[in-house]
Amino acid sequence: MIENRPISCIINNPFIPWVCDVANEHGNPSAMLWVQSCAVFTAYYYYSHKLVPFPSKDEPFLDVQLPLPLLKYNEIPDFLHPSSSYPLLETLILEQFKNLCIPFCILMGTLQELEHEAVDYMSEFFRFKSVWPMFKNPKAHESTRISDDVLKADDCIE
Repeated sequence: MIENRPISCIINNPFIPWVCDVANEHGNPSAMLWVQSCAVFTAYYYYSHKLVPFPSKDEPFLDVQLPLPLLKYNEIPDFLHPSSSYPLLETLILEQFKNLCIPFCILMGTLQELEHEAVDYMSEFFRFKSVWPMFKNPKAHESTRISDDVLKADDCIE
């Protein structure tokens, strides 16, 4: 509890997959904040469940057929490509997909109007809530420089 207020929900992201386990163990609901597109979410879901073939070291130029338009081998999320420089992040993200039955919903960084095919399809499996746009006043954040180094958390709090 914070200031005598009970926790109503714990929100985590795909890079910290154990958070929903901890929330569940303590009887707290959790939601997952997914800041990438629903199409990327769909690709990770299909990859993690081995539902369709993806590029591999043996077949690096394999295109991927999802229930969306065909993804060319060079359009799949970088973490899923065999030449990825960040294999650890692939592992962390895919670990989250093992726990997707725990969060009561996925807070998706998308708009139904932009990704209606992906949102409609994945809504058959998961409860989604659109949280886009993420900032009410983008000009308030213009002076904040956020690093593009995904392994460095120095500017995370800002």
